Amino acid sequence: MTDTTEMTGRTPRLRHIVIGLAGALVVGVAVVVAIGRVAGFTDVRHVLDGADPAWLTCCLVGQVVVFAGYAGALRRSIEFDGGVAIPIWASLLFIVGTLAITTVASLWKSRRDAKAAVS
Repeated sequence: MTDTTEMTGRTPRLRHIVIGLAGALVVGVAVVVAIGRVAGFTDVRHVLDGADPAWLTCCLVGQVVVFAGYAGALRRSIEFDGGVAIPIWASLLFIVGTLAITTVASLWKSRRDAKAAVS
């Protein structure tokens, strides 16, 4: 297995890693807020008032690691055996977009089922 330096000719710089983590944090917060709005919560903070901040932080870090893992796996699988090298932002955009679509579809189905149960 080749490392990143051999594949791209560059080593990741600390600032790139920090920018990537900050971007993942912004995306994580945006996803939480968006899910809250789509789910019909008027104020996500009200829903999260009783949550343990340490546990939420642990979950957020876990989600960032998962997103990074998915993006890395996607890039490596596309680049495998001479495939096209895609930029990190494209793989992250694809992963976040896919997760957003499935989340919205799931919430829409849940709302539709709840309305059907009421009527």
